[in-house]
Amino acid sequence: GEAAPRALVISAFRDVTINGFLGLGHGGYTSGSAVALQYKCQFVTINGLSLRGFRGMDYDLNLYGGSSRGDRHNISNVDIKNSATNGIGIGNDITRCNVSNVQMLGRGLAGSTGIKTGSSGNNLYGFQITSYAQPMDVAGTKSNERAYFRGGAA
Repeated sequence: GEAAPRALVISAFRDVTINGFLGLGHGGYTSGSAVALQYKCQFVTINGLSLRGFRGMDYDLNLYGGSSRGDRHNISNVDIKNSATNGIGIGNDITRCNVSNVQMLGRGLAGSTGIKTGSSGNNLYGFQITSYAQPMDVAGTKSNERAYFRGGAA
């Protein structure tokens, strides 16, 4: 099959820095992620990420896990508005990422999640999450908190 269109993909690169990225979708997507960090990319820093209009996609930002996962990412100053079903996804076995200062306005869809990660080994802080069925899901623990720090201190 044909791959879903994306606004940005970083794959197999190390030491990438992006300052200021605006992704504008047109809707009508059926799956995928607007922004994907995948296949062994490491030390990726994205500062100033704005995403709109990726309706029908699974995630606005997805840090893919698995045996070829990337790691050690820093994502900050994120603005997501009325876009994909879920905001941010972090793969189950990704454990050393920082995600901070995030404004997310969902579309009020049943089953939607603002940020979902399968691991408790990441630092997540400074979130304003509105209109998602579940604001935050960290390693299966669902909460309305605005911060999660490695080791459980919030």
